[in-house]
Amino acid sequence: MPDNHPDDKNNNRQRDLKLARFRGWSLTALYFALALWAIIFCYVTYSFWPYLLEQSGGSLLMPIVLLVSSIMTFFASARAGHKFLKAMQSKAIMPAVDLLPFLAIAVTIVVAGQAFGTA
Repeated sequence: MPDNHPDDKNNNRQRDLKLARFRGWSLTALYFALALWAIIFCYVTYSFWPYLLEQSGGSLLMPIVLLVSSIMTFFASARAGHKFLKAMQSKAIMPAVDLLPFLAIAVTIVVAGQAFGTA
């Protein structure tokens, strides 16, 4: 039977702490990357507004939905990223994973696919 040496426990704890910090910084970067994608979607929606109107037969519904979902994605992702960034910088307990940014970007991608069609 192996001995449970106190140094082994300490090494395992340090390794777990490092993995948790890496996970926290990774999620922080992911949330901010989603916010950046949302900004890109907002810019593309604005830039291609006439094309989107033409694609939707003159209806404002699809371009507006795309713009609103992009803005919602930005705010949800930026808020979650900021929360994680503050926790990582202060070495506090990592907050719970926020799933809203992932849902919002999924909706935005689906709406963008519908808005742009096969262009």
